[in-house]
Amino acid sequence: MSTSTSRKSETARLFKQAAKELELTGAATPAAIRKIVARAVQAGLAQLPAGRRQDYVVSIAKGFDDALASVTAASAKFVNPRKKVPPIVVRGGAPVARADSRAAAGSERRPEAKATPTKPGSARTHRVSMFEQAMTARAKLAVEGKLLTPAQFVERSGVSRQAINQQIQTGSLFTVDGPQGVSYYPAFFVDADYERRAVRRVARALDDLPGASKWAFFTSPRLSLGGLTPLEVIAGAKPRQRDGAGAEASSRIDMSTVLKAAAAYVAE
Repeated sequence: MSTSTSRKSETARLFKQAAKELELTGAATPAAIRKIVARAVQAGLAQLPAGRRQDYVVSIAKGFDDALASVTAASAKFVNPRKKVPPIVVRGGAPVARADSRAAAGSERRPEAKATPTKPGSARTHRVSMFEQAMTARAKLAVEGKLLTPAQFVERSGVSRQAINQQIQTGSLFTVDGPQGVSYYPAFFVDADYERRAVRRVARALDDLPGASKWAFFTSPRLSLGGLTPLEVIAGAKPRQRDGAGAEASSRIDMSTVLKAAAAYVAE
């Protein structure tokens, strides 16, 4: 399977997921629809290795029409505007759709074409889903110690499971789904390089975003932070001074800037 075909398939899957979320929320206004679709796509991209995200962003932009056609399979509310509807004429006092000669003769509507069965070894059979790629990436992060199992997190945090559950309920802590139903905890919550109170404060500012989206925010560089990740700023890092930029601009990147970036991220 070519890389292009794989990207188109995953792009269609992202929009199918967005369609399901639209049905659940009942969003109707353009602003609400854009926000839900953006969050669904963003959560999906966050599951990919950083080096592949840009390619999928381009694929989503170019393949929107194809994705929209696929969305119709998941949501009857979506209609392909390019689909031609036969004109309605009145014959014998009853409306009849003008179609082929059999319809004009009073026959039933033409039977729908049967779907072509998927052949063994086809692109659909062999494609690796974005979900599976995300699970593989998270398993690797767990091996590297960047994600912790519940038992590991309890041991390193030094608090009870009840206290951990309370932190999750308040948004001060979040988990990331992993293979075989394991819920991983980001290790930066208990890493001595980061002030715990600051990390929990940023986590709360991310509101009800999915855990994968929150992970992406903490670990991805942002222009508003001078190219640093929120974790790097929390650890006290300052962006490199660019030619013509004074030290004052660099000094303004601090905890308050991270919180503003988190608010903007939620509103995207």
